Amino acid sequence: MLLEGIKKRGLTSFDIKILGITLMFIDHIHEMFSAAGVPTWVDMFGRPVATIFMFLSVEGFTHTHNKKRYLLRLLIGFWMMGIGNFVVGHFFSVGNLVLINNIFGDLFIGVLTMYGIQMLADGFKNHQLSKASFGFFLIMLPLVLGGTSSHIHAGKNG
Repeated sequence: MLLEGIKKRGLTSFDIKILGITLMFIDHIHEMFSAAGVPTWVDMFGRPVATIFMFLSVEGFTHTHNKKRYLLRLLIGFWMMGIGNFVVGHFFSVGNLVLINNIFGDLFIGVLTMYGIQMLADGFKNHQLSKASFGFFLIMLPLVLGGTSSHIHAGKNG
C-alpha cells in the first residue's frame, strides 16, 4: 500500500529527510557501538546522508521565500547541535571519544555560499557594486574563518 502511493507521487522532500535521518541513526549506532562488535559494514548506511541533506538544503534554498530566515534557521540549528553535543559529551562521555557531529554547520556554509553567489550575480546584473562586494564577502567568509567540523574525533579529554 505504501509503495503504491510512492510509485504514484514519487518521493517528497519529507520522505527523503526521513530516509536521511534513518540512515544517519544507523550510522551513529555503528559509531557508538563499534567497540562492542557492530560490524563495519553498518557504517556504509551513513555514506549518502551528507549528500542527501546537502541536496535538500539546495532545494530549500531554491524554493524558500526568505533566504535570510532560512540561513538563520540553519545557524540556530548549528548552535543548538553544538550545545547538545557539549551536554551529551559532558554527561555521557565514552572514554576518549568526543562527539562533534553537526551537519547544520556544513549546511549553513553551503547555503551561505549559494546566497553569496546569488548576491554577487544580482549585484553585477544590476550594476550594484556594494551588493556584488557583499556577495563576494559572503563567499570568502567561510574560507577565511576555516569552515566547520562534522565528524567524530577521537582525542584525549584533558
